[in-house]
Amino acid sequence: MSNRKRPWILGALAIAALLLLTLGLAPGGSNLQGSTYNRTPFGYGAWYAQMRQDCSLDIRRWQRSLDDLPGFYRQAREQPPQAITLLRFYGEFVQPWALQRSTPEDWVNRGNVIIHVGVRSPVTRAPFRSQVDTSVGPVQVETRRRMDLDDLEEPQEDVGPVEQVSMTLPSATDDEAIADEYGTVVWQEAVGAGRVIYVVPPFLAANAYQTTLQNFAYLTQLVTEPGLPILVDESLHGYSEAADQEAIADPEEACPPRPELEGFTVEELPPLPPPPTLWGYLAKTPLLIVATQAIALLVLLLWDQNRRFGPPQIIPPVTVDNSQAYINALAGVLMKAGCQPFMVNLILQAERRRLQTFLGLHDHDLSPEAIAQAWSQQTHHPPDDVVALLTPKQSMSQQDLLLWLRTIQRVRQQSTPT
Repeated sequence: MSNRKRPWILGALAIAALLLLTLGLAPGGSNLQGSTYNRTPFGYGAWYAQMRQDCSLDIRRWQRSLDDLPGFYRQAREQPPQAITLLRFYGEFVQPWALQRSTPEDWVNRGNVIIHVGVRSPVTRAPFRSQVDTSVGPVQVETRRRMDLDDLEEPQEDVGPVEQVSMTLPSATDDEAIADEYGTVVWQEAVGAGRVIYVVPPFLAANAYQTTLQNFAYLTQLVTEPGLPILVDESLHGYSEAADQEAIADPEEACPPRPELEGFTVEELPPLPPPPTLWGYLAKTPLLIVATQAIALLVLLLWDQNRRFGPPQIIPPVTVDNSQAYINALAGVLMKAGCQPFMVNLILQAERRRLQTFLGLHDHDLSPEAIAQAWSQQTHHPPDDVVALLTPKQSMSQQDLLLWLRTIQRVRQQSTPT
């Protein structure tokens, strides 16, 4: 692969990775987990469709804030005479104390039932995927969380003031409360004439369990056992902002129209909001995230081979000096052969001739002292280095040889005309 193409390929891969992360982390889809409109494995569309096929069951969607549910948060002028079962799929784990605080005791006390699906409980040693026995058969549970009902007597963490409700379990069949050796998966509280039911797995009968019929059957039995009309809270999944949305959705189906709930209004289902798009997400993205992605891409491009933008610089090939290589090889051979005196003598004769030529003393047989004296007179440097150069030791160690060669180098530098 060409080196010029490599940075651009890496840049294209980085851009593709950023786009995939943008699509994967874009908000807008997480609040649909647990919705009966959701057809993904995390939705409850299949279970709700199965419930709607049974004309004997009165189940509908509540698609407005719970503030508008008669008598739920504020005292209505006239309380609705008909009690209901409110089913809430959170799609995630929610603290039980927060659920107790947000559930009006007087509303439940009048005979209403509320079912919380997705209650946070401590993690136990239970396997992630297990089978829990019920009257409809083994129900598949995919969570290690279980609740120890003895721990519910006191809050496990500081969540502010909590309005405690009765923790006495009603005298009901085991169909409404299931547990195994690791703890409780489903339990309920009796509050006056009503009940609060807690379910730990947030996806007990989600679309992913369509082949596990016992999960669908158990959830159906759980919500129909009170014998009340069922409202599925869709305000958790985006139906709590538009004031003009109808409260209860009752689409036309093969079954005859449901009778109106006393105190409620039954209207047609409004159109679903459009699904989130990439451009819509980018339009709402803060500038900090865009700047961070741009900086990450720039750092990745600069990190590639640690070079700046532009064509790569070609390193020139190293030129081999044959003479120097020959000299180095010959020196190595002579050193291994133990020819140090021979080499010292050759170097000494060459340096002696060079000095006499420099001093104009050609073909004269002079003593080292005479040469050193003549060199000192012409260069005005002390004669000691020349004497040491011309009178080396007969047997020199490695250190002595290095010092002698440095003396030769120093004399040559001082002999160079300026």
